[in-house]
Amino acid sequence: MARTHATPDGEIPFTEDEELARDAEEAQVIKEQEEWEAGASDRAKAEVRTDRDSRLASTDWTASSDLKMSDEMKAYRQALRDVPAQEKFPEVTWPTFSGEPLAPVEEESAEEEATEETKESE
Repeated sequence: MARTHATPDGEIPFTEDEELARDAEEAQVIKEQEEWEAGASDRAKAEVRTDRDSRLASTDWTASSDLKMSDEMKAYRQALRDVPAQEKFPEVTWPTFSGEPLAPVEEESAEEEATEETKESE
């Protein structure tokens, strides 16, 4: 079907130069769409990694040097780091965490406290 311009006087066919210009525009649109579609997987992977990084960042406080992270939290954080290694990545199954983030504080015995106080006074 020939392309035309709509004018008040009716339809006027494209010139050969206009046909070539329109063909080039359409080819460029198709090329850009194919490039966009080809990058869909990379964009999905980047989005999952961003989500994973956010989830890890929300637990970073548990890694403070003056806290003792629970084994459950360590396993959860490792599972988050392993998300990109899942078989169907970027389709992932997110790990869940329902435990206590910090390990229970073990009280030092009186003997250990005395030993530490002696070391500090030396």
